[in-house]
Formats: sequence, structure tokens, C-alpha cells
Amino acid sequence: MKTKISNIIARINGLLRHNFALLRAIAGDFFFEEKPLEIREIESFSSADWTDLLEVLERDGIISAFSYEDERVRAAIWEIKYARNAKILESIGSACAEALAGIFEEKIEFENFGQIIIVPIPCHTSRMKEKGFNQAIDLAREFKNHFPLSSITRNDLLIKTKDTLHQTKLSRNERLKNLKGVFEIERAEDLQGKTIILIDDVTTTGATLSEAKIVLEKAGAKKVYCFAATRSYS
Repeated sequence: MKTKISNIIARINGLLRHNFALLRAIAGDFFFEEKPLEIREIESFSSADWTDLLEVLERDGIISAFSYEDERVRAAIWEIKYARNAKILESIGSACAEALAGIFEEKIEFENFGQIIIVPIPCHTSRMKEKGFNQAIDLAREFKNHFPLSSITRNDLLIKTKDTLHQTKLSRNERLKNLKGVFEIERAEDLQGKTIILIDDVTTTGATLSEAKIVLEKAGAKKVYCFAATRSYS
């Protein structure tokens, strides 16, 4: 019973923080002169502070840097996702780059990466118009700024051609079905023989990254590494 009550309270708190981020995104910080203490605290985090919270995990072909179960991580992702918080984006993007760089340094003796192309998971044009930005693109840009290996960011290679249903309550199989055929490649010639780092902010079942990886590999990419800033595994 206590566990159920705790879960309910956590969900209510999460919804309140989520809605606050949405309100700030719509109305701007002008109407919200002071952010909640929790947000101000994580805005003060340096890259080193986020590095201390890293829980790097590789599962089902997807590398993730943080656990979404950590309240500070969850709040940071909401700020990036809904309020486009530049302070948090810069510091957490740097920590993500450091996390993946450590893995790549172990592989570099055995693999010739060449110039790496960083590709963010795209959103549909209708979602982009509605929201005004794609947090995966923002994250990919900050990631590239701090990634030590030679790399470029390309937002024009992978596109989402269908506006899919929200996937929050779908099972992995339902998500895979929902995502079938939604990604297409443009400028496939630029992918030939290249190493790709595919980036998203959150992974739950891995369906989105997995489907995008299949499409990129079919188009000629030599190797595709799937990376998510956070994971939310049940």
C-alpha cells in the first residue's frame, strides 16, 4: 500500500513539473520570474556534476548515459524537452559526449571510425511546427561540441515522414509496428561507408532507435551506434 501511494505521489509531482515546463515554454520566463528551486539547482550543475551521476549502460544495442529513475535526470530531460533549457542542455550534453567517448576509446584500437556523423532522431514536420524545436537536434549539437573524435552533425539525412501516435503507453511490439516505415533517408550517398552515432533524449523500449538504425544501415552506413541520454526501462 505504501509503495502504491509513493508511486502516485511521484506521478503527481512529475506531472506538476512537466506542466510547469510546458507553461514556461509557451509563456516564457518573463511570466515566471523565479523557477522552482529544483530547476535552479540542476541549472547550476556543471558537466562534472552530471558526470558523477552517469550510469552508462549498453543494452539491446543501445548505449545510454543516465537512468531516468533519477529525479534530477528526469527533471533535466523535461527542461530540455519542453522548455529548451540551454544551461542544462550544454552541461548534460557535455557529460553525454564524455560517456560515449570513453566507450569509443576502447574500440578505436580495433575500428577505423573515420569522420563520424552524428544524426539526431527526427520528428515529423507537423510536430516541429507545433513545438518549434526538436530536443534531439539540440542534444546532438551540444554532444558534437564536446565529443573528442572527429565528427559532424547532420540533421538532413534521416527524416520522419509520418506523424505517429504517442508511444508512451504502447508495448515494444506495438511501438515497432507504429514506427514501421516512418523513417526515410535523404542524400544516401553521404552515408556510404560512414560511422553513425544516432542520438535521442530518452529510450524506453528502444523501438525508435532500432527502427532508425535499420533504415540507416540499409542505406549504406557502415556502422550505426545508438545512443540515448537517458533510459527508462521497466
